[in-house]
Amino acid sequence: IDDAKASAAPVKAAPPGLWDYVNTIPAHGEDQYFVLAPTLGDSTSHDIVWSVFFLRAETTDPLVFFDSAPDSGYSVDNLAPPAPSGLQAASVPGGTSLTWIESQVPDLFYYRVYRGATPDFPLTVDTLVYFTTGLAWLDPQTDPARPFYKVTALDITGNESPAAVVESTTGAGDATPLAAVLHPNRPNPFNPTTTFAFEVPRDDRVTLTIHALDGRVVAQLVDDVLAAGSHTATWRGAYDDGRAAPSGVYLARYVTGGVSTSRRVMLVR
Repeated sequence: IDDAKASAAPVKAAPPGLWDYVNTIPAHGEDQYFVLAPTLGDSTSHDIVWSVFFLRAETTDPLVFFDSAPDSGYSVDNLAPPAPSGLQAASVPGGTSLTWIESQVPDLFYYRVYRGATPDFPLTVDTLVYFTTGLAWLDPQTDPARPFYKVTALDITGNESPAAVVESTTGAGDATPLAAVLHPNRPNPFNPTTTFAFEVPRDDRVTLTIHALDGRVVAQLVDDVLAAGSHTATWRGAYDDGRAAPSGVYLARYVTGGVSTSRRVMLVR
């Protein structure tokens, strides 16, 4: 080992500091050895994540060993996630509803939604209209001049997938959503009322409740069996008994088919 150092006492004098054990490689008198070592994290275009390593050559005497000088390296994740699948667009009250199926990668970060004027429009800052960690988006600003949508997936290191294109388009009242989705309420913040749009993937019981941050139920907006499709519900900023709720942050909780989704709602008097 280059720059090796021998120690005759059970004191790790070189290199200093605390180190994590990685692996042991049998010695067979080879000129070179290779090992796959984990790093502390993958580097990105924004930052290099250095990992420092050193080698210890052991002898039959546990008190005699040889430590190398430390050296550094880094790993790069340049593998893009697969494109989302099942992208569908539907004309619904309030805009265009987009839904898609999750990209199955462990380091998925979020999705980008693009809108353009032609089917082959480029993915640029100008065509980027939304990003989300969810599997749906209600576009309230339907633009007849830019009717085409694409969705991509990004991982935590910034790799962007190929774009998913819309596989089917339906008119108002014809859409069957792929997932249970609670869209952001509009307006938010609000006073005196705000409206929630939500998707029900199959005929099922649906509850939509407003909670205080301590968990107390403030208002029950929906508690019924609803048909599959797009629905809306309005909160008038009041308790179920009619008393006006005070200004503050609340949680809207949507539950159906074993899926629970929450969104923050701000009431400003």
